[in-house]
Amino acid sequence: MITPLIVSATMILLACFLLFSPENHRSSGLRLSRALIISGAVLVFLSFIWDFSGHMLDHYPLTSLFRAADIGKAMQYYVPVSLNWWLFITGESVILAGIYLLYKASVKSAHE
Repeated sequence: MITPLIVSATMILLACFLLFSPENHRSSGLRLSRALIISGAVLVFLSFIWDFSGHMLDHYPLTSLFRAADIGKAMQYYVPVSLNWWLFITGESVILAGIYLLYKASVKSAHE
């Protein structure tokens, strides 16, 4: 799958931006961009577990989802079938929007 590569490239982009941005510019616009990055990461995570969650709910009653033995048994034979691409793309877009806001705030405070 290509999704781990996309997630890795996004993380490298964010790390490079944080590494090379001046220390005093990092705090500008941090609250909204941090919220976007965290929200996007949650959406990407949900896109990865979406298929497994559906598999668990189809094959096991809701009460057994909290027993470690049932989860271990289900994971042992589970093979991923699909990825929720819309959720993944939405999450990545939200993360990239957060990175862009961080960049925009950094450029703005650099010119002030």
